Amino acid sequence: MNTATTISTTFMIFLIASSVLAEEWSVIDGTSPSQKQELVTIPIFDTDPPNGTPFRIALRDASSKQILDSFLWEGDMGDPNAHKQNKAFWSPGGRFVAVYMRSGRLSATTAYFIVERGKLIRVTPPDAWQNVLGRFKATEAGPNGGISPVAWTDRNRLKVAVIGSAEAESGRIPFHYHAMFKFKGGDGVVPWIRLESVESARDNSEQGAP
Repeated sequence: MNTATTISTTFMIFLIASSVLAEEWSVIDGTSPSQKQELVTIPIFDTDPPNGTPFRIALRDASSKQILDSFLWEGDMGDPNAHKQNKAFWSPGGRFVAVYMRSGRLSATTAYFIVERGKLIRVTPPDAWQNVLGRFKATEAGPNGGISPVAWTDRNRLKVAVIGSAEAESGRIPFHYHAMFKFKGGDGVVPWIRLESVESARDNSEQGAP
């Protein structure tokens, strides 16, 4: 390979790398309360499965832009713009974060984390969905329901909306509830989330809720 070819190849690699870097997207409200860390949506790494989710949510240093940790974005590429709607809900102290990710046009998923020493430690949420379905004596849910963050009420309590429908004997019953998640953990303590309460966000009585 001659010098001209080497220079041309190097330049092409630079252009490709630049185009990949330009594809990142800001996560809505992605900057931590301390302004020291931020969440962004980036293309997959070379080591990721070629047929898997094509984006990652990355935690990086807000100043140096160095990536500290990341996880695969659980989106549906049936909606090519879904990744632009990813949103972060940081706790007031910045120890916990919920990342709301669109999964197609009518559904979404939320991942919950404790952020410790630059790492995203995923925490499994309690099953607020089944808690609500049980109130209707139903075991099956209707389409297009889900759980989404509303707001932090203090440093370790997150209010979430549980919206959907239950397939009951009398037919499909729509519902809208608010659940309270309490986060604990960190500094050597195994992180966990507890379901503290579930309350109706509106009058469900006409639809048959207890």
